[in-house]
Amino acid sequence: MVKKVLTDLNLNKNEIQNVSMQNIAGAPSSPVAGQFWFDTTENAPYYFNGTNNVVFGSTYVLPPATTTTLGGIIVGSNLSVTSDGTLSIADASTSTKGVIEIATDEEAATGTSTSLAVTPKQLATKIGLTDLSSSATGLTYTNTTGVFSLTSGYEIPQTATLNTFLVGSDVKVDSSITKTADSSGNGFTLSVGNASTSAKGIIEIATDTEAETGTATDLAVTPKQLATKLTANTAITAGTHTKITYDSKGLVTSGADLQASDIPDLTLSKITDVTASADELNILDGVTASTAELNILDGVTATTAEINVLDGITATTTELNYVSGVTSAIQTQIDNKVTKNADITAGTKCKITYDAKGLVTGGADLAASDIPDLSETYVNVDQIGVANGVASLGSDGKVPAAQLPSFVDDVIDSYIVSGSTAFSAGWLSATDGGDAFTPETGKIYVVLTTGEYLNKTYRWSGTVYVEISASPAQATESAAGIAAIATQAEVNTGTNDTKFVTPLKLATYTNGMAKKATVTNPALTVSGGICTWTITNNISDDATILIKEVSTGDECIADVSFGAGIITVKMNSTADISAGTYKAVIIG
Repeated sequence: MVKKVLTDLNLNKNEIQNVSMQNIAGAPSSPVAGQFWFDTTENAPYYFNGTNNVVFGSTYVLPPATTTTLGGIIVGSNLSVTSDGTLSIADASTSTKGVIEIATDEEAATGTSTSLAVTPKQLATKIGLTDLSSSATGLTYTNTTGVFSLTSGYEIPQTATLNTFLVGSDVKVDSSITKTADSSGNGFTLSVGNASTSAKGIIEIATDTEAETGTATDLAVTPKQLATKLTANTAITAGTHTKITYDSKGLVTSGADLQASDIPDLTLSKITDVTASADELNILDGVTASTAELNILDGVTATTAEINVLDGITATTTELNYVSGVTSAIQTQIDNKVTKNADITAGTKCKITYDAKGLVTGGADLAASDIPDLSETYVNVDQIGVANGVASLGSDGKVPAAQLPSFVDDVIDSYIVSGSTAFSAGWLSATDGGDAFTPETGKIYVVLTTGEYLNKTYRWSGTVYVEISASPAQATESAAGIAAIATQAEVNTGTNDTKFVTPLKLATYTNGMAKKATVTNPALTVSGGICTWTITNNISDDATILIKEVSTGDECIADVSFGAGIITVKMNSTADISAGTYKAVIIG
């Protein structure tokens, strides 16, 4: 493994001692100006001067000639140089490359010469292709097989159709092209048909309206048209509901019926057509009042509408006679009134203050000190042991079984009926080997038959027996269960293996320990011959960072700097660096 240097090294005028050049057979690929190496093939040191590979200490070597640079050339095969420096090329033959003359149309038609070349136009005339104009765009002729086929990647225009061509009878075509005899008798016509679900061909792009309608089967839609459609959700059960759940696309995902909790509190004004029956109004029948109570009405006025509320209410003679006897003078009645206090703030309170006249002077909310010790409250004897009362206690200090719910005393020892279906209605019996009993809801059945169901408890759901789950056990490495949370001291000690560790206690324990993070570079753009990689990791400036090449694992040397939780890595490069080329291992 080697270390790759991705930045300049300043040796501060110090020597490099006992250094060997890179040993390589031939020249390195894409060398830069000033790069040097030792060619093990020629056993000579070389350097690159920006244009050529040059041997250290050698004399000037003529550079190779190019179309823009004057230089030397090497005479290859099929070339010859005369004594005066004239360069010539031999004639071409079936076994030697060289120059060749183009045949005339007559010579091409005759086809007898073996030393002349024919042009593509002369060849097309020879094989019977009568039209090789620009309309042939999209067709490719394979010279080795003689087959015309659609050019790979050719895009057929939206409304145009591919032109046809007249060819000779010996021209072959592939399955995407139709070849039919021309009516003129001059050859065969090549054409491309419309595309379908079973054949390649040309196809027209749908308009936005046609794409929205979605009924055509012979048109193509564009990605832009497809993007206007919503992705369908997983199918749901159709239905009609008063409460609907929908997603961010506006598509319904489920439905349910309204619950009482969905309806807000309503005032009486929101409820219309409230009426009372004669029976409800007759509740007043039999209500009696003393003379003093009736006198409260003295001076009370009512509107016609209020009086009409009494319309239809009847009273007995006895009830009406309660008014009889009120004969005192109005002044006497007034003398029995109390003086009105100053107005107070109206309200509804549980704690009321009143004066000697019996008038309310203020109100407040109950405080804890206002509530007496409820343990001192006594229960009436006639409420003990009756419905809607309280339970009594027997001589043993316990509530009698008759006053307990049936399920409290209904734990039934049970046995599995031989040959029965587990958990079915005929599964259990009251005796070992007995017949199955009829299960009841609210009962608890304990299985006493030896086997996998021994000592397990079940209840009857109405259709099958259902096991009553036991309390969860202590969690272990092999079984789920419950466990306590470890204290910080137990976490720090690290010896307890039965308790859970919370994230806070773990963070407290590891605070101050060295942390390690590994990140790979994003795509980096070269600027001024340098690619800059910024890493935000919130690690202190005394952290250690190691740069490695991902593909090889080689360690690299780069220009690394720290500051304010940010690590900046600069690497010399002549081109952009792809994402994931390097990784940074940060410890600190």
